[in-house]
Amino acid sequence: MRRKSFFQIFFSLWILLFFIGCNRQPTITAIAIHPSKSRIVYVAMKQGVYKTRDSGKTWSPMNEGLETSDVRSLAIDPILSSTVYAGTFAEAIFKSVDGGQQWHRANIGLKEHVSVVNSIVFHPFDPNVLFIGTTVGVYKSTNAGGEWHETVKGMESVYVVPIIFSPKDFNTLYCGTSGGMYKSLNAGKTWIKINEGLIEGEVGTAMRLGVNSIVLDHQDPQRLFIGTTNGIFTTSNNGLSWETSSYGLNSGARFVASVLINPLDNNLLFAGTGKGIYKSHDRGRNWTLSSSGLTHMVLRSMAMDPKDPKTIYAGTQGGLFMTRNGGEQWTLVDVLGKNKEQEEQP
Repeated sequence: MRRKSFFQIFFSLWILLFFIGCNRQPTITAIAIHPSKSRIVYVAMKQGVYKTRDSGKTWSPMNEGLETSDVRSLAIDPILSSTVYAGTFAEAIFKSVDGGQQWHRANIGLKEHVSVVNSIVFHPFDPNVLFIGTTVGVYKSTNAGGEWHETVKGMESVYVVPIIFSPKDFNTLYCGTSGGMYKSLNAGKTWIKINEGLIEGEVGTAMRLGVNSIVLDHQDPQRLFIGTTNGIFTTSNNGLSWETSSYGLNSGARFVASVLINPLDNNLLFAGTGKGIYKSHDRGRNWTLSSSGLTHMVLRSMAMDPKDPKTIYAGTQGGLFMTRNGGEQWTLVDVLGKNKEQEEQP
């Protein structure tokens, strides 16, 4: 009886672990929402790129031509929205001109050691101009990814993650690195360090203050928020000085992967952390946990619907989650389990 009971328990545990493994959701590393048709969303993961045309009800893999499946960043052309770029872990950058149905390498001009692309950003009104942040610096293209040129003059730290344009002056860019913040006033030709007030580790450490996310307040363009490896910081003077904006984040939430700001209400912000999603109603002064329904608390990426800011997607190490009520409740979106084989033309 004892032997039979042992095998019954063992078999039951094996079945449980099997189903847990089958239902394991992927790590979502990047999310891109269509600029005018927000029902269209792309997500990136180690399994490649998936796309929905119906706000997450069904998904289709979009991986034909991708030479690596580990995609780390995504960007949709703001003017020609059928053009999409994917930054990868091992093969740099790919481009699609048909909504992700077919991908082609777009690596001309990148040095051999440029393999990881952490971010892709378009010029707001000229889709021929774009920048990528890599583990070895910033690269710029002026011909829609046809060729790239390194632009790292002035940078001491070249592990670049986020890059963002100023909405008031398109020659002004900000970028976050493993050594803090940089700013360019001449369209990326040169960069200056803007770390006044940022808390940094000891000189010589590999990660002094890693900047994972930058968001700019479009109602007050002098104010920026950054999510870092040691909390959230804000500036009200274009980066001349920074102050902490982390009150309410617990110690495990100090690693901030993503920060979002509501474009219609600049008092309302969201932060994706290593311990769930936090929300601020007072322009980042105070943060409270807003993770109801979230079953995986390690955030990797977030994106807000520009037409309906109450709709937010959150990429975690355990799948994609979505809210339609401004973070009051999150639900799991089964990307791998709801695939639609037939795709319409973009």
